[in-house]
Amino acid sequence: MQFLILMLLLAGCEESRDDSDTTAPSPEGEPAPVEHVLVVGAGMAGLTAARALHEDGVNVTVLEARDRLGGRVWTEDVGGASIELGAWFFHGVQGSPLSDFSDAQGIAYAPYSLLSTGMVWDEASASRVNPFETGVMETALVRFLRELDELRAELGDSADTHSGIGVWLDQQGWEGRDRRLAQYTIEQVMVEVGGAGPSDNTSLEWLFEGVGLSGGDHVPVGGFETVVDAMAQGLTIELEQVVERVKVNDDGVEVVTTTGEIWSGSHVLVTVPVGVLKSGAIVFEPPLPEEKAAAIERLDMGNVERVVVRFEEQWWSPGDLLFVSEAQDGRFPFVVDFTADTGVPTLVAFYGGRYARALQATQSDEEIVADLVGLLEQVHGGPAPSPIAHKVTHWSTDPYALGSYSYIPVGASSEDFGLLAEPVGERLLFAGEATSFDHYQTVHGAMFTGLREARRLGVTQTRVPGLEEW
Repeated sequence: MQFLILMLLLAGCEESRDDSDTTAPSPEGEPAPVEHVLVVGAGMAGLTAARALHEDGVNVTVLEARDRLGGRVWTEDVGGASIELGAWFFHGVQGSPLSDFSDAQGIAYAPYSLLSTGMVWDEASASRVNPFETGVMETALVRFLRELDELRAELGDSADTHSGIGVWLDQQGWEGRDRRLAQYTIEQVMVEVGGAGPSDNTSLEWLFEGVGLSGGDHVPVGGFETVVDAMAQGLTIELEQVVERVKVNDDGVEVVTTTGEIWSGSHVLVTVPVGVLKSGAIVFEPPLPEEKAAAIERLDMGNVERVVVRFEEQWWSPGDLLFVSEAQDGRFPFVVDFTADTGVPTLVAFYGGRYARALQATQSDEEIVADLVGLLEQVHGGPAPSPIAHKVTHWSTDPYALGSYSYIPVGASSEDFGLLAEPVGERLLFAGEATSFDHYQTVHGAMFTGLREARRLGVTQTRVPGLEEW
């Protein structure tokens, strides 16, 4: 069944190449010599910046809090199934540093779509959604996106997305099951999983604004870890270095870890997620300027989580599965069959926004898995075997992420991304997906910002294979 919802959700906008994130303003006056750059965070922003600086002959040390590389890129083995627990897609491959770098490294990536043999299940009525009702869901999504600008103009820039969807549905005159399915499609699947933030705190004004790349969604063959490992080649990386203090003075910088170790350099590039900045886990001396601190406070991290269940045998009908489950207000909006991808019977459930925050605050991993298996039994009309392995992500409470990726709450705006991206003086710089309004929430966006800061630090010609034009 050709189901438009996930195509629109995951394919993104089709736009041409945008280089704005790679251009950094020239500093005024005589800049401090770039002698040793400390990069805080070994996600794709930090690794990209570090690699560009390293290839330019700069001494670079990357400090990573985790015991692994990649940050919010995380490929994990779950009972023999290789699964992406963090970043999943190349969102567009035309004019993308991610695809260009992968091409140069010989890392293959393949088109990916969730449109094969999916089905829609309405838990509220314990029945499949028929083709006519599926058409209602598709129509609702397309029409909402088409009329979004008019809705924004009507409700103003202080409106939240949940309220906006309610007003729009009232205007359509839809009632009963049609209204319920339409709202679930827009609010749960598109906004709370696709955008990650709770719909009642997601700005309607900035919903789905930004720049997309063309070429469609792709997945790297062999897992995203292949890209991370390739970018890290040749770099000096210190793992399990939890930074708690960044000190900047006229002569250089000092980065202090929780073990009391002190790292000294001429410059420091901070690439931690905005959730970590908001938490105050890293103390800056002197304190960040009020304007930047206010931008950090206004922005927020969304919550998208995954539940991976690996079975001994495939007991369900093969294909991509989309479950609509109104009864639990966001309970597993869709479940994807990864058996063909992994070679072993594996399902992955996704949930986000308000429900992601509420579920993990009240249930154990075992309870979450049992809840998912119960839904699968309801859909397939019979008992299910117990999974032989499972994995539940906890990005919302992970101290080195505190969320999945940034979103724009009510009261924030595109300007906050720019404020977060601004350096503080010459020696303290920032990168990461939350410093790029055009490409936030994406891996290529993180890479754009790493290249931007490498340029700010004096790299005029990128020498990283595949990124020479960036």
